[in-house]
Amino acid sequence: MKKAGYIIGIILAFSGVIIIYSSLIISFLDSIGVWGYPKNFFNSLFWDRVSEPLGLGVKGLQFFHYLVAGLVISVSGAMVILLSTVRAIHDFFLEPWTFSYKLLGNKIERLLPYFRDLHTNLRTGGVSIAFPAYVSFMFIMTIVVFIFSEMVLFFLLPFIFEVELISLSNLFLSLMFAGLSSVITILIIYIYPGMKSSNRRIPIEANLPYISSFLTLLSSSNVPPRMIFHSLARIKTLREVRQEFSNIVRDVEVFGQDLLSSILENSEYMPCQKLKEILKGYVATITTGGNPTDYLRISTQNIMKEKMMKLDLMLESLSALAEIYIMVLVAMPLLFVVMFATLGMLGGGGTLNPVLMLYLLLYIGIPVLASILIVIVSTFTV
Repeated sequence: MKKAGYIIGIILAFSGVIIIYSSLIISFLDSIGVWGYPKNFFNSLFWDRVSEPLGLGVKGLQFFHYLVAGLVISVSGAMVILLSTVRAIHDFFLEPWTFSYKLLGNKIERLLPYFRDLHTNLRTGGVSIAFPAYVSFMFIMTIVVFIFSEMVLFFLLPFIFEVELISLSNLFLSLMFAGLSSVITILIIYIYPGMKSSNRRIPIEANLPYISSFLTLLSSSNVPPRMIFHSLARIKTLREVRQEFSNIVRDVEVFGQDLLSSILENSEYMPCQKLKEILKGYVATITTGGNPTDYLRISTQNIMKEKMMKLDLMLESLSALAEIYIMVLVAMPLLFVVMFATLGMLGGGGTLNPVLMLYLLLYIGIPVLASILIVIVSTFTV
């Protein structure tokens, strides 16, 4: 639709320009006497052409009217092009992946097999963008960043590296840094779904014992499997869990897929490997005629045991970290404070200023060490 708008706009604008220049040229030729006696250019422009072929038998028709008509048609074509451009810009900023796919969709089909891992990460990361559209967006953004970086760096680098503006050195450096920016851009867009998948996996694994217990409780209460997954899809406190089970329910209710096939298909793209194994085992148990309640009960017991083992390991690590904290951030700073204060009073320390070292310890050393320990503690998950 937008291509048609551009084509219509270009045709209108080009036609209008032809009419404008034709009316001006013919008026000029008529004014110098090509078809009769010479006359003033404006007289020729406003001359009544009713008796001439270009007058079309219309009384009062002048080349000036053709000129005005050409201007109107040209402006109309320019407005159509402008509206199509504004709409394209709007689509690019609102849904840039859709705009990118419209530009590159068919051209990158042969490249898609090289990005199979990206396809999997998009599904496991819960990124609601079609795989071809995301790849198109990745390439379009790389091109945009390269062009923009090249334009900016070409004028900025002479002030940084003291090279001449118009020189091969400046051109080479700007191209090199623009290429580096493009590589960084494509890497960020490529690894983003994987990072999101990892972020979604953490809360699911943290709540996996409760999910498994909930499944076991509903199954032991003889709740139908379809209602079990409906209940899990309505959990509001666990957003990532709700999303995974909502996909299963969606495929059953909207696309008419049977429940077991939907579970198997969606479990392939779940970020949590353990939840994937539980659901596949649940389907296998039902398919082979086993008791899904017994299977879920055993799975829940194993998950609880593994959770307790991880808790014990985390407690041991925290106790060791507490000892490190006391030694590094309590005892050692006190020792250094006393040592530097004593050296300051005695006037020793050699080339090192004890007062400066004391300030560095208090305002830089201790905060940095504390920040490192905080980061280490924040990585502890069960």
